[in-house]
Amino acid sequence: LPARADSMDCNGLNYWLTLPGGRSGGATDFLIDPYRAQIVARTRLHDGWGFWLRQLHLRLLYGQFWGRWIVGLFGIALAFATLSGLCIYLKFNANAWIPKLRLGRGSRVFWADLHKAVGMGALAFNLLFGATGAVLGLETLYDRYVSARPTTITKPAREAGPSVLPAEDPLAFCIAKTRSLLPGTEPVGINFSYGRRPAYTVSVSYPAAALIQEATAGVTFDARTGEVLRVRDLAQAPFATRAFYAMEPLHFGRLGGFLWVK
Repeated sequence: LPARADSMDCNGLNYWLTLPGGRSGGATDFLIDPYRAQIVARTRLHDGWGFWLRQLHLRLLYGQFWGRWIVGLFGIALAFATLSGLCIYLKFNANAWIPKLRLGRGSRVFWADLHKAVGMGALAFNLLFGATGAVLGLETLYDRYVSARPTTITKPAREAGPSVLPAEDPLAFCIAKTRSLLPGTEPVGINFSYGRRPAYTVSVSYPAAALIQEATAGVTFDARTGEVLRVRDLAQAPFATRAFYAMEPLHFGRLGGFLWVK
């Protein structure tokens, strides 16, 4: 689907297509101009310094399991350092929460006051990054002790209503049906799955205020008949489940897809 102008994927009217690598491994992203039928750009997802840097950030290049745990523990350490610093802050600021810049008292006093001001200003950011990073890194513990995230969160079947897939434009039908089943959301992509029962899955993005990770909810259709197989609506999920899907938008600044937030 064409990306929104203010989204993370600022591709204008280009279409974004991802093809799996098959036996060779590694998927490839394509930007396609639908009006000229030309490939504008292509990139392999697991190539380049950007991918290396992402793996360093996510798991310290130390594997999917232990690397994520180590990063999660660093997140806990950052959150603890932030909270413990807040607890002792009053003692160093004359029992006042608001820092003051004392001018004319020498450079040592000025820089000490500036240090406190910057520290208080960064408090929310550090606590947010630490807490969300800890949850994302230790998601196996979150699933086990806080909330086991269900693979499907379905609405009653009767809400889906009958579906007859038109032969002329089946994808437009699926997109329109998704909008009716998940009102207030915006379709952001379509996944084609093949097997005994070929299916289309239309993934959606929620409004920014919902704080739900994009492309994690949507509707799955039978590719032959148009029957609604599954409706995954995270807005209806329990609080603990919704809280997990709020972690990534908060941690990465992807609030509703607004690039200026990042």
